[in-house]
Amino acid sequence: MPRGRSIGVSAAVGVMALALSGCADLTDRPEVSSDASPVAEPVIRAWLHQERSDEVDRRARVRIVNDDTSSLEVAGIRVIDPRLAQPIERAASPLPPGRSVDLTVDLPEVTCDEAAVGPAVLELIGLDGSGRSVDLPDSLGFLTRLQERECRQRTVGEALGLSWEGFTPGGPGEDASIRLVAHRSSASVSVIAVQSTPLLEFGPGVVRAVVDTPPAGEQLDQVIPLMPQRCDPHVVQEDKRGTVFSVEVDVEGERGAIDLAVDAEARARILTWVAVRCGFGG
Repeated sequence: MPRGRSIGVSAAVGVMALALSGCADLTDRPEVSSDASPVAEPVIRAWLHQERSDEVDRRARVRIVNDDTSSLEVAGIRVIDPRLAQPIERAASPLPPGRSVDLTVDLPEVTCDEAAVGPAVLELIGLDGSGRSVDLPDSLGFLTRLQERECRQRTVGEALGLSWEGFTPGGPGEDASIRLVAHRSSASVSVIAVQSTPLLEFGPGVVRAVVDTPPAGEQLDQVIPLMPQRCDPHVVQEDKRGTVFSVEVDVEGERGAIDLAVDAEARARILTWVAVRCGFGG
């Protein structure tokens, strides 16, 4: 076969192969569907915090911020935190774009199980019942402090059974007293001192009453003097923590504090005595 013809045939075969190769690429290439594009979830931020006014009622607030351009269609929330013994659930309402909301929640008991660790999660329950989870940081670390204090309080309560008893109001112009009693003794837990409250102190300018440690095996029973720290009618009228004492304790060599409140009857008697002692008690 002449050489020129051989070259022509080879060229034709090459062109055909290239054409077929192009057809194969077009055939094997997957089709792009507009439905395959991921749908972006709304941009939501959330955190847990507590106002000072929430402390007495053991409440907290879940702040939810909708940074998206569309409404957050939500019907409820669920807070799951390993520091709490059970989840928190409550209703919620749709949140418009660019808006935020504080949802008040009641705090369940804390857990003292050291194995219960992990991040807190906020579950957003949609109008159709579907759920979505977002991180829920504790913005000020209040829940960790609450867990430590209440677990310490539980330990002290089981070991000593502390209580306030025998409130004795003083006569006109006289101070009062109350007894701090431990119903059990413990070698590993002891009481160090009692701190004053916004309403009461233990003498003029005395804001810390040292507790005498009883001999080994004996129970604590100590009389603590009381006098008004401030003679202000608003202090009595707006009292929230005036009869909740912070008690310094030692638990197996580690120092801390617990809250120890008087009961409802003693609280009423103390507030009445403060009013009389300060001269605005009717």
